[in-house]
Amino acid sequence: MRRKLFASVAPGRHSVVITLAGNKNAASGGWYFYFDFLECAVPSDVPDAPETRTDVGLATDYDTDATYKLSPQRLIWNIQKLGLVGEIDHYCGVFWWKQSKAVGGNYPSVTVTFGGTWADQDVVWLNFGGTLSGGVITGGTSIGKTVFPTDTASTIAAHFVYFINEKLVGVWASASGPALTITTRSTGTIWMYSFLTQTNSVMGTITVPGATTSTSGGQKFTSSSALETGAVDPTSIDPTAGQVFNRAFRDWHADYFAALHAAGLGVVVSFSQELVNPPDNPGGGAVWVQRYPDNTPVATATGFGTLYSSQAAFGSPVEGYMQSAHRAMAALLSASGLPVRLQFGEVLWWFQANASGMAFYDADTAAAAATALGRALATFRTPNDDPSVNSYTDANFLRARQKTYVDAIRTYVLASYPAAAFELLWPMDVNDPDTCGLTRYINLPDEWATRAGSGWDTFLCEGFQYGGINHNIDQAQRCAAYPFTELSWDKAHCRYLMGWYNAGWPWAREFQAAQRTAVPLVKFWAYDHLCLYGWPLPLPKPPSSPSFI
Repeated sequence: MRRKLFASVAPGRHSVVITLAGNKNAASGGWYFYFDFLECAVPSDVPDAPETRTDVGLATDYDTDATYKLSPQRLIWNIQKLGLVGEIDHYCGVFWWKQSKAVGGNYPSVTVTFGGTWADQDVVWLNFGGTLSGGVITGGTSIGKTVFPTDTASTIAAHFVYFINEKLVGVWASASGPALTITTRSTGTIWMYSFLTQTNSVMGTITVPGATTSTSGGQKFTSSSALETGAVDPTSIDPTAGQVFNRAFRDWHADYFAALHAAGLGVVVSFSQELVNPPDNPGGGAVWVQRYPDNTPVATATGFGTLYSSQAAFGSPVEGYMQSAHRAMAALLSASGLPVRLQFGEVLWWFQANASGMAFYDADTAAAAATALGRALATFRTPNDDPSVNSYTDANFLRARQKTYVDAIRTYVLASYPAAAFELLWPMDVNDPDTCGLTRYINLPDEWATRAGSGWDTFLCEGFQYGGINHNIDQAQRCAAYPFTELSWDKAHCRYLMGWYNAGWPWAREFQAAQRTAVPLVKFWAYDHLCLYGWPLPLPKPPSSPSFI
């Protein structure tokens, strides 16, 4: 906690003595006090930005707490107070935007069926979470009903539906006549409810989990099953849903875009080729994931428990799904009054190999290659394999398949939003011309090497490995300038995306190196890392030019 200790402290030197009050606890070995620091603070308004820069923008990521857990207005206010108000690079992320459905699993439930003849003033009890020992229930939560002359088995069941749904949060209830069904809201053993029932007329008669019957003087109710026997329900993207975005995502982004428009801030919105829990089922004809030659799917750890994202394949199921996503996002942007600017973020063939080779061998791609080439696709082993094998026919097939996929999505959006503009986010570090000859060739078709005729409005180059891992500023500077020095893009339509998301990142020097290339817009990945690390502002200025005498 943070606790205010003093107020109206006079200037000068002071000593603070902190004493731990309380008696020593012999059972626990004593008291413990965890102290961090004392801070001298002067109450004031939040300061204005140290400087305002439109040539520097921030990336917001809907996967992170610093974005989707904030109101859009607060997020935008924070960015304005930082003063980095160039075009925002907004990534929709891999987790929260999709409509999903449960696949398999089950929520444990128990059914209590009331029957027999009930006498006035009989009492029925149901107990949740108690412990049964020696015919006595201890602990847990008990809810009951006193039976009245007009009650029937059905009204008793209805009573417990109302009572459970009002009182308990871990379970919910429904009834069909005299049958009361109680279902947990979480699967597996998350809630660890033990379901016990008893009648008050015979205190020792108790039913326990399982199919059991309790009778007393004609009163009877039975319970079946138990509340601990569920299984976690995995979720999967639902491509058949009427809305490709879930309600929370739609509402948050409608609010975000409207607030950005009101604030006069620009944004480009990005989808990547990564999807979490796609409905990949090659055996059933639904190919959603790129695969290695040994048929292993491409899966990447997200950093959240055991959750992995999948690198989506360039086939018709994913293409149709992402067409809907891009058009739905265009609709949200257009409705807010913002220009429709969509980014294809790292939409590429996977850039790493496993022991069997590169990930170009999902069933759809293999079938398309057999049709186009009249044979199986050559087996490429590493990112630096020679793309000229078989006179480039195999590598050309791969780059054409990627380009056709991208063109189809753009064409689909343009049919509804003809003024839409698109940005290519291209990761140079995993497509490095010097060390990744194969991926450089297939992931950057010749048509994309210049703006004219490419279908792209802007080229955003990134190379996080150069600065964040290699700590090589020369490589980072080359990356910032690559589209307009080694490709044929005009500088005005180029941008550079750089990182600063670990404590050892030489980001200040990388930023200065990027500025020396005169790239017109530098974006930082990401806003949340600026907050987490407290990176200093204003941003560093280029060193002054030396003077020679």
